[in-house]
Amino acid sequence: MELKTVLQTKKGAAAELGIFYIVAVSVSSMFASGFILYPLALTSLGVRKIEWREIGFGFKDFTVPKILLGIAVAIAYYFIDQNFVNPIASSFAAPGLPEIFNIEGDVSKYIIGLTLSWTTAAFLEEIVFRGYLINRFIDLMGETILPKILIILLTGIGFGFVHTYQGINGAISAGFIGIFQALVYFMNGKKLAIPIIAHGVYDTIGFTLLFLG
Repeated sequence: MELKTVLQTKKGAAAELGIFYIVAVSVSSMFASGFILYPLALTSLGVRKIEWREIGFGFKDFTVPKILLGIAVAIAYYFIDQNFVNPIASSFAAPGLPEIFNIEGDVSKYIIGLTLSWTTAAFLEEIVFRGYLINRFIDLMGETILPKILIILLTGIGFGFVHTYQGINGAISAGFIGIFQALVYFMNGKKLAIPIIAHGVYDTIGFTLLFLG
């Protein structure tokens, strides 16, 4: 049986998701998880001949209204994160970021951070965690109301786990973002334009504040 045929079955989807979550939970390094999870997702899409437009990515979707809405969503995320999520997360662990986020006054690190924000984070993470992962769960569970709720929660949890390198606070914050990004993805007809813009702007706000100290 061809690999494509196997992956198109529910058992294939379940096995693939199992591997994805084992890696997400067990690998705490930002780079290690990316080097495993991103190729896994992109290879699966390629083997199954799933085009990116089928998971919601298309340049024509990046219209002015959607870009503005993505910016508004990012600002809302930041407000909720700072005023509600962070205070709750701080009750579990002291806030703090790894040394790689120590970029105050360092222009070169700031530029690198912004570049990664819009490539590895905003683009690749949305392709993988919204475009690929949500639709892979749909392959397994269907798309009625209850499965949608479970998918939103499960993909948010997975997104949180791959950010444990940022500490407990960062993982909880990322989990919150993942849940809301999944909601936005579904509410926008499973299109990635708004989630990508929101993700990029949210990270840009964060890196800018870190740079300014």
